[in-house]
Amino acid sequence: MKRSLKRLAFATLAFLFGAITLISALPPTKASAASGEVYKWTSNTEMTVSGGILAPGEQRLTGQPGGLSVGGTLQHSSGCSFKISILLQPGGTSGNVLFPEGTGGTPLPNQCKADLIQSILGAITIQNARPAPGDEPETAAMRTAVIRLNSPDPYGESPDAVEFTLTYPDGHTVNRNVNKQNDNVNDGTETDAQAAFYQTTFENLDPGNYKICFDAITQECTNFTKVKYKQVSFNVGEDLGQRGLNVILLLHWSGPAEARTVGPAVIILKQNGVEKQSATTDTQSYTPTPAEEQSGGLITVNFTFKLTGSFTNLDPGKYQVCVSGTSVCRDYEKVAGTTETITIDLHGEDAANVILGGTDDEEKPVCEASSSALSWLLCPIYNGLADFSDWIMLNIIVPFLRPSPVGLNPDDKATGTVYQVWSTVRVYADIILVLLLLVAVISQAYGGGVFQAYTAKKMLPRILIAAILINTSIYIVAFAIDLSNVIGGGIADIITSPLVQTGQFKFNPTNGQAFAITGIAVTLGAMVTFLITSGFLMTVLPLLLVFVVLPVFMALLVTFVTLIILQALYMALTIFSPVAFALWCLPNTEKYFQTWWDWLFRALLM
Repeated sequence: MKRSLKRLAFATLAFLFGAITLISALPPTKASAASGEVYKWTSNTEMTVSGGILAPGEQRLTGQPGGLSVGGTLQHSSGCSFKISILLQPGGTSGNVLFPEGTGGTPLPNQCKADLIQSILGAITIQNARPAPGDEPETAAMRTAVIRLNSPDPYGESPDAVEFTLTYPDGHTVNRNVNKQNDNVNDGTETDAQAAFYQTTFENLDPGNYKICFDAITQECTNFTKVKYKQVSFNVGEDLGQRGLNVILLLHWSGPAEARTVGPAVIILKQNGVEKQSATTDTQSYTPTPAEEQSGGLITVNFTFKLTGSFTNLDPGKYQVCVSGTSVCRDYEKVAGTTETITIDLHGEDAANVILGGTDDEEKPVCEASSSALSWLLCPIYNGLADFSDWIMLNIIVPFLRPSPVGLNPDDKATGTVYQVWSTVRVYADIILVLLLLVAVISQAYGGGVFQAYTAKKMLPRILIAAILINTSIYIVAFAIDLSNVIGGGIADIITSPLVQTGQFKFNPTNGQAFAITGIAVTLGAMVTFLITSGFLMTVLPLLLVFVVLPVFMALLVTFVTLIILQALYMALTIFSPVAFALWCLPNTEKYFQTWWDWLFRALLM
């Protein structure tokens, strides 16, 4: 009797663990919305949402007139923002909230995701009927006109008050004296200018055509139209605060992954070829990841630095915006009453001059700066070979020798595919784990014989460990790859640091050395000419192609293919890691796990 109860207890425990594991592998179900949030129509195209899990106050959703859906961005009480869409039912008194999304293309924040699914998602009831288009009244703010008169002469003597005369559609007028106000505006001079302006707000305006006149230095009038549901707001005259120009420099950089601070850069504003103003930009820094930092600059990164500068007090006209230290200039036309923002993209040598601090007046490299009479001939060859070897090293050899870090973000387009495929394989591995639990239950019930090695007493500890390893396998592999990269980068630093500390090689031949090199080159040229004219080279050339060039080419090809296969092997070992940990549970399949582990270890050592 005790033995039967013991078997029953083991079977019950194994069954419960299997059910929990299988349920955890299934996708979450969607819950219906709670009644904590209150939805109310304010017009045919707008509703408010308040209460529940939302931040205090009314938040708004909008749609098209008579449309079948409304949507917008709401704020959770924890501070995170999310987007929702409501599919309306006929009549507009109920609807269904579609699955909420994160803002700005980012995933839904984890801190409020559970609350949103439980409370927001699902069917809702709207508190009031939807107003017909055009039936809803205007709010007090909609029936106003905010009018600002900028002083015709911002730096001159402006009157203390200006009379505004508003003529209504029915012909009657309203006069109002508006006192002068001042804006402190940085005009690029030693003192700030006092920009005078006059501003007032007219209330309770019905839709129609109006005329506003100002009795200032001279009388000036302008017409405007009030449209239903829209507030009127406009300026008359040029605002001194709208006499500027903002410039954004985008420096597209591809180079070693090293910490660096870029800027400030100098932007020059010219008119008719004459410099009018100059502006100094801000700075931006790049900080490499730990893996990039451990590489010692062997990893190449692509990064865009963003620097911003601004100009003030610009008269209308045509200008050229130039970046100091580069050959880049851009035409720009300043329009009165506007402050625009323009973007200048810098690539290649222009971007490098700004990032590395180079200028047109910069001292030339060591090779070109030598006093040799033949530097014009020898330096391009030397620099070309050096640049080519650097490109091969940074863009082909290093990327293939270093396994790429495993992406752990499923929404990342570059690395998220491996995570998504791994997640699918993980579900199948959890299913295998449930089947193994059933085997353990059956073995425990029968006991002895061929089932002796598969009883719950022997298998349950392994199954419990495997359940954890399966669902964290991608993090285990990612840690192993990162550790391999860090160790490899450290060994590379130990080997190369003595060479780096001795300084870079500088090709700076003296006149005598240059003539000696030229003599050697002439001699080699004469020998090659002799071999060609005598026919000896044509005899030896096939042998060179077969026994030298072809073996070198085949060796390079095999090496390149091997490196590609190695990258594919990393992906396969990561994707099938859950199955490997599941096979570790059974004595007869443990050898397949060991094979997977050996392959991973060998791949990381290559």
